[in-house]
Amino acid sequence: MSVKDAPAVPRKGWLLLKGNNLRQALGGGWVPRFFILLSDGRLQYFASEGTPSPVGGLHLGDLMAFRRNASLPGVEGQEVLQLVTPHQTLSLRSDVPHDIDQWETHINLVIESLC
Repeated sequence: MSVKDAPAVPRKGWLLLKGNNLRQALGGGWVPRFFILLSDGRLQYFASEGTPSPVGGLHLGDLMAFRRNASLPGVEGQEVLQLVTPHQTLSLRSDVPHDIDQWETHINLVIESLC
């Protein structure tokens, strides 16, 4: 794929991730990850900014649910986005005020563009 054919990047930045895989469940905590949302529907996350390969991600076209849930255990009073696919659930939060609002808006815009 050439650079001119590459999907646009509507949003990128640091979020805290809690997934449902065994390694994260054993760690029990929120892990900082650098996220990139691509206009083709991919949401990828990296161990650090500038890392060439993502450590995980999902395609927004596979979502069964996308919700904002402020009552997730352990983070009462903090806004959390949950993305649910048949194979995984990602919970995302930010320590930056209103950052989750912007991520939610951009994710919804990409979802709408896929329809």
